[in-house]
Amino acid sequence: MRTQMRTQMRTAFYVIVGVVILAAIVVIACCRKPQPTQTSMLATPHPYDCADRAVNLNQIHPNLYLGNVATAKAAQGNFDSVVCVAYGDTCSASTVDDTYVDATFPDMLDIDESDFIERVSKAAEFINQALEDGKRVLVHCHAGINRSVSSIVAYAALRAKAKASSTIDYVRRMNDDHRNLPAVSNPAFEQYLVRRWG
Repeated sequence: MRTQMRTQMRTAFYVIVGVVILAAIVVIACCRKPQPTQTSMLATPHPYDCADRAVNLNQIHPNLYLGNVATAKAAQGNFDSVVCVAYGDTCSASTVDDTYVDATFPDMLDIDESDFIERVSKAAEFINQALEDGKRVLVHCHAGINRSVSSIVAYAALRAKAKASSTIDYVRRMNDDHRNLPAVSNPAFEQYLVRRWG
């Protein structure tokens, strides 16, 4: 009887430990390399929703962050300036006064190259001025994958003289590590950036 009870208790213990380990693996798989300063920027109440996290792109500039529309909704108090390059009402999400808005920026494969370069260059100028003024800057589009990253790549190319291809690689790693998302998945955007800035 005692042996059977010990076996049942041991089995229950192993099941509980297994569930805890499995839960930890799921959390780690979703939110690799969490940054304590970023937890206040989660825009949704679910603690494992990494897509809404702001990513600090400190190798480009220590005050430069990438996010999405949900990150922008939580921007008040976390950022001094917001850059929104999106389409439609996505840019109405931010409550920060110092905001650059290009609310007619489509995320499509057939956008004209000169129009694209002009748009990301204008956003890059605003990013540059805000960073020179010592502000913490969030750059976002709807998902934080194409238009916002393209604007950041333009900033890095224009101000830091970085190659577009190496900046894209860096932001892809950061977006994947911190948000489990790609970056510059639109092949036309990548082609335009690399053709213009290497």
